Amino acid sequence: MVDPVALTQRLIEFDTTNSPGQEILCGTFLAALLRDGGFEVTTEEFAPGRLNVIACLAACERHS
Repeated sequence: MVDPVALTQRLIEFDTTNSPGQEILCGTFLAALLRDGGFEVTTEEFAPGRLNVIACLAACERHS
């Protein structure tokens, strides 16, 4: 189980402010965390440095 305080501390370390934040680094971190938690994860870079993270458990419909 992930410690919520430690996770929050880690997340606020990422500079995700609009241009030129590190949004893609934060999204990549979250995608890995979710995969480790058993989620099926898809990432979509919709603009340079901008990342969508889509996570589903086995029972959810795939996002397209």
